[in-house]
Formats: sequence, structure tokens, C-alpha cells
Amino acid sequence: MVTKIQLETRISQLENEIVELRQRLVKEKNKYNAGRKKVTNDEIDYEIQKAYSFGTSMDKLVKQFKVSKGTIFKIIHAD
Repeated sequence: MVTKIQLETRISQLENEIVELRQRLVKEKNKYNAGRKKVTNDEIDYEIQKAYSFGTSMDKLVKQFKVSKGTIFKIIHAD
């Protein structure tokens, strides 16, 4: 019989594997460094998502982070 702790541990392991696979996929897709360069980094993306979740409007985020509304929208609605 599988315990709840074992299931939670396995789920955590699988989530970590998914993150690693997504990172590898992005690197593989862009191994020639083609396409547009990312305007923000993961830290800024996290700050934008956090601020939006606390109720900051998109217009305020645009001014604060000096990026377009489209960029804010993509960051907020990312997987």
C-alpha cells in the first residue's frame, strides 16, 4: 500500500522532472540563439506575476517594469 507521503514525494519528483525537461526543451529549441531575445528574466517575471496577483494593474506594471502590455500579458498568462 502506498502512503500519502510517498505519493506527495513522487509528485514532487515528477514536477521537478517536468521543470528540467522544459528547460532542456527551450535550450534545444534555441541552441542557435535564434529569435527575439527575452526582455525580462525569471526573477522579473516572478515579480510581475506576484504584483499582479496582489492586484497591481497591468498599466502600473507596464510603467514600473518598462515593458509592453503584451509582455506583461504573456508573463501573467504563462504556464
